[in-house]
Amino acid sequence: MEHLDDEENITIIKDSLNNEELKVADKVADEILQKEEQEQKRLLLFVLIFVLLTLFVSFAGFSLFKIKQGSNNNIINAGAVAFSYSERTNAISMINTYPMTDEVGKKLSGIGEYFEFTISTRIESAKISNITYEITLTPIENENTLDEKYVRVYLEEDGKAVLVNKNEVNSFNKLPNSNLTTRNKSSKQLYKKTVSGKTLSTYKFRMWVDEDYNVDNVSRTFKCYLYVDAY
Repeated sequence: MEHLDDEENITIIKDSLNNEELKVADKVADEILQKEEQEQKRLLLFVLIFVLLTLFVSFAGFSLFKIKQGSNNNIINAGAVAFSYSERTNAISMINTYPMTDEVGKKLSGIGEYFEFTISTRIESAKISNITYEITLTPIENENTLDEKYVRVYLEEDGKAVLVNKNEVNSFNKLPNSNLTTRNKSSKQLYKKTVSGKTLSTYKFRMWVDEDYNVDNVSRTFKCYLYVDAY
């Protein structure tokens, strides 16, 4: 009888050990599955973020939006306008510049004496036939000490003078005001153009002090930003 009891005890111990091993194995398996599920979730989240970022960049870089003006709707749903320049900034400045004639100002060609930029357009939908873009100048008013009436501006498009107010050269204050809501009230419209299809134009902008300005001992500065908006 004692021999049988010992055998039964051994069997019970074995069963107990087997149960413990099974529990440990189940726990390890659960941990592995949980880790795999977490890795899958991380991978799915990464893919989703990447797709959203790609869509956002594409939308921000190449889409134009519907613009409502009064009762008329100008709808651009598949077009693009790119404004590019080689300078570090689109800010243009004159600091302690001497007056000069328009003939001299129109020929300024040294480093830092003109601002060159390109505008390219393309239309990607048969629903629209053209795109209008506008070049504006926005003075940095809190930094300017030179009156706008003494600032002369001149724009060339593909090597030819652009007429503004039927003139090649204009005083800054004589430029028409820009009606764009994206710019402040002091912004001036330098040029507006409507194009169809794919285009590429190179511009050179020059700015100088009017020859009629009397130089004094005070440092004079005039700065402005050049922007391009499309609608």
